[in-house]
Amino acid sequence: MSRDAQIVLLVPGDASRWVTLRREMLADTPWSFASSVEDDAGLDPAVTAERLAGPDHVTAAAVGGRGDGPLLSTATLLRDRHVKMRHRGWIVGVYTTPAARGLGLARRVIVRLIAVARERGIEVLCLSASADAAPAIALYASLGFRAWGVEPDVVRVGGRSHDEVHMRLVVGPRAAGGGGGT
Repeated sequence: MSRDAQIVLLVPGDASRWVTLRREMLADTPWSFASSVEDDAGLDPAVTAERLAGPDHVTAAAVGGRGDGPLLSTATLLRDRHVKMRHRGWIVGVYTTPAARGLGLARRVIVRLIAVARERGIEVLCLSASADAAPAIALYASLGFRAWGVEPDVVRVGGRSHDEVHMRLVVGPRAAGGGGGT
């Protein structure tokens, strides 16, 4: 695993590689995701390819090798589809394979998505993290995301309840001054 991994935006042709990592993430940290292996439509490469082709769905990944290696870390930016909420985006599906943790790859992937959000005129980024994922919450806070609430009992895995920490980051100029604060 390398700190020198390339950060790329995935295209439909990357769907199979992403599905491989998605299976791993759902098995490795099931409390971090609403979907499970049994019900995640994104495990279908055709569905994933269609999503990756859409203008409001951007997935960034850290790729090993010379860009053709395995996906080591990933996150997705989704732009809100509602006209009155298009100034908002969501970062979802953040994951780094265990062998690549601690190398700063998730930080680099999220920084790339923040840049994409700004390029596309998104002014506020939102995300949720499992309250059990202290390193992830610390990463998001170090990037400027601020927690605004904790929602109890969001995900249940093996009979255990997991809470979610909701966070947001203002990335555009207009959002900071308009109705609702930071």
